[in-house]
Amino acid sequence: MAEQIVAVPERVMVVAAHPDDAEMGCAATIATWVRAGAQAFYLITTNGDKGTDELEITPEELAPIRDKEARAAAAAVGVSEVQILPNRDGELFYTYEFRGQVVYWVRKWRPTVVFTHDPSVMFSEFGINHADHRATGAAAIDAVYPFARGPWQYPEHLAEGLQPHKVDEMFFWGSGQPDAWIDVSDGIDLKIAALKCHVSQFSDPERTGTGSRERAERVGKEYGVPYAETFRHLAFRRPRP
Repeated sequence: MAEQIVAVPERVMVVAAHPDDAEMGCAATIATWVRAGAQAFYLITTNGDKGTDELEITPEELAPIRDKEARAAAAAVGVSEVQILPNRDGELFYTYEFRGQVVYWVRKWRPTVVFTHDPSVMFSEFGINHADHRATGAAAIDAVYPFARGPWQYPEHLAEGLQPHKVDEMFFWGSGQPDAWIDVSDGIDLKIAALKCHVSQFSDPERTGTGSRERAERVGKEYGVPYAETFRHLAFRRPRP
């Protein structure tokens, strides 16, 4: 039986590969926690410039559209700050430099909790887990432990006034083995509103919102609440109630 996560962290950071991934993965949780007093930050590791099947729109045209959609979606759930890295969609690989980008923002925002993709999953309920998702999840894990903690890892950050930082916990969405759940009944409507901001990605945003609501409702029914989201949970420093 999965554990229920009840306590609300002070600061939460989401590391997502594409401009709509946070909404799909954990936006109801973020909205619920923000309403309860948490401060939230989004790091998006690519600009999503190739996220279309349409030949009529170029990557150069799509990137600013997705930037605008991502910021509107984040605002809908109450996110304090959004940073979109200058990496191109589909060209993301786990490198020393990319991991350092994530370490930088962990040290900058100093979150208590980090959410990201489960990099161990090749296939999800939606199909093949995108290569950018896997690279992002792996880099986020390693950025949190041990690289953001060590003062001589990416020492150039020290010169910019950023200090090492220890994250308490991580949560992974899209996991084949979720072991934690969160009651998101207070945040589900805001998740749906955020999803509908991504007009470039969904031919029928209303249907996408309905499907997302139905999935959260099915999970919630399993745990006796109206709506829930599930994650794989990793605690570094202390167990949560």
